[in-house]
Amino acid sequence: MYTYIWICFFLVITCISGNNHELNIDGTTANGWEFVRELFQKNFVDERDLGASLAVYHQGNLVVDLRGGWFDKLKSKSYDNNTLQLVFSTTKGLVAAAVALCVQRGLLDYSELVTNYWPEYGQNGKENTTVADILSHRAGLPFDFSPFDDYLNWTLMISKLEQSQPVWKPGTAHGYHALTYGWLAGELVRRVDPKNRTLGEFIRDEIAKPLQIEFYVGLPSEQEYRVSPLDFKPNQTSYDDFNKNNTHRAEIPAANGITNARSLARLYAGLIGNVENNHYQRILTEDILKRAIKSNTPSHEIDFVLNVTTTFAMGFFLLDNVFPSLGAGVFGHQGLGGSIGFAVPAKNLSFAYVVNRLDTETIDIDHRYKSMINDIAQMINRNHATNLINMTGLCGNLRQNYKHDGTSLYMLVQPFLNFNTLLIGLSSQILGTGFQIDLTLTSRAWLHIRILLCLQSIDAFISSSPSAAVRQKITVRTARYFTFGVICFWFLHEIPYYFLQDLVMIENTSMCIMTNAIYAKYRSYFTYLDIYTLIPVIVISIFGSLTYYHTTRFGTGRTLSAFTRQMVKMGLFQTIAVILFNVPYTGEQIYFLTTTNLVKDAYRRAQEQLVTSFFAVYGYGPYMASLIFV
Repeated sequence: MYTYIWICFFLVITCISGNNHELNIDGTTANGWEFVRELFQKNFVDERDLGASLAVYHQGNLVVDLRGGWFDKLKSKSYDNNTLQLVFSTTKGLVAAAVALCVQRGLLDYSELVTNYWPEYGQNGKENTTVADILSHRAGLPFDFSPFDDYLNWTLMISKLEQSQPVWKPGTAHGYHALTYGWLAGELVRRVDPKNRTLGEFIRDEIAKPLQIEFYVGLPSEQEYRVSPLDFKPNQTSYDDFNKNNTHRAEIPAANGITNARSLARLYAGLIGNVENNHYQRILTEDILKRAIKSNTPSHEIDFVLNVTTTFAMGFFLLDNVFPSLGAGVFGHQGLGGSIGFAVPAKNLSFAYVVNRLDTETIDIDHRYKSMINDIAQMINRNHATNLINMTGLCGNLRQNYKHDGTSLYMLVQPFLNFNTLLIGLSSQILGTGFQIDLTLTSRAWLHIRILLCLQSIDAFISSSPSAAVRQKITVRTARYFTFGVICFWFLHEIPYYFLQDLVMIENTSMCIMTNAIYAKYRSYFTYLDIYTLIPVIVISIFGSLTYYHTTRFGTGRTLSAFTRQMVKMGLFQTIAVILFNVPYTGEQIYFLTTTNLVKDAYRRAQEQLVTSFFAVYGYGPYMASLIFV
């Protein structure tokens, strides 16, 4: 009896371990994102997926990069890092980005008539069609019933579309242009491209290469072996043509893009900001992106083709209603059977899911990633809400970015060093003299750390440069060296201070006095006047002004990531705070140095004591500014 039990137990364990082994889950997740791997794995355990890849970018960095399952339904090899996948209509988002890039370069205008760029299109009631009509599925040409082989011939399809008569008056309604969208938008790009490239070549040179991604419209023959064949659920032979080599080599821009999740997620990350620690610059400026993702669909207008409410911008599907947990501004595109790519600018998030097992029975949000996205939204919303702590400045969003951004590092370290310096100053005064002197005078101690604000202002100046090459020279590694150097400098600089002072009694009051006259002059004329006051004010004023000049005169603020713009604004705020609060203190220091040898009566000394106490407390202003904005 026990023998049978052990055999059954062994078989169960073997089956479980065998199933886990067959999942072939591979890849990486950043700290805090491990739950995504578990949800991804569950799709294979439940046999929802055969092979798939998943990627997420957050704050410009790759936080999830996973793939798993099998390359084909014969399970001949793993679905791995080298696998490429046809993603159907997910390609439309790439085409929308290509058109937006043409708009950014002044080659196209969304509001212009198509005939201004493509005269032959103005036939049979299409004369007043605008570029925006084509991109937002309002052109009135949603259907095409040509044989599939015709789809492989670009010239033939363009000729057919030129001669077609719209189903509705262009601009008066919208309906999903499942296939025709790609040729219509793609021909516009081809017509205005100064190098006369095909759409696939334009995408390769102007989008894929700058971002170092693989997203093909027209697959090179030598890459065919990497493409995972599509497995349709239920089996539908009507889609078999999309598994053929000649289909992959053709340019069918609405439906035959070939990519992987990592490239797709980076594409959307590159539309909303810089990527991988600013190594890759964003493709679209902030202004063009806003125009590209602005709805061109009247509220609650029913899609003529899908017979449901859909909302389109300039080629992008607006997904606010699909993913309400992510908040407003979600844009991207889904593909037949489950693939998807999208971005959320407000959350600095992009997401991509690419599959080879296609579920063609539903047009609703795919259950394979629906709960996954909700969980990601909850995590991000929870992080953004770390609320009271962020407001008080003890910890904040900088803690998530100091590893990747120099300005963040300076701003995070600065308040803690300020607090530490102030605490040491107060403690030493209390231990040395008790409460017999005005302890507000100690507030000047925190000015030591204004060196970090100087570095921060220089960092902001470089980060806001109109030259991308200059912006790339600033690295967090350099910031770490500078920060460590500042800490070491002040540690070594203050050592003589404790050895060259004595505690003496003056009129029954214990006081610390300097025993070395040369060092006393150094402290008065160089340390207090120059390092503590003049140098920070001058450096911060110069580089703060230049940063403001960059962001306003050159308009570079629009080309920077949302996080970098936030850092620049914080730096400018602290520049104003330092000038506002430090200049009076600088004046006070100059006054006392120039009147040191004057004989002053008790009344004047009392007045000076009052003024000194006031400016010492007044100096807390920028100190608090450095805390609040962490």
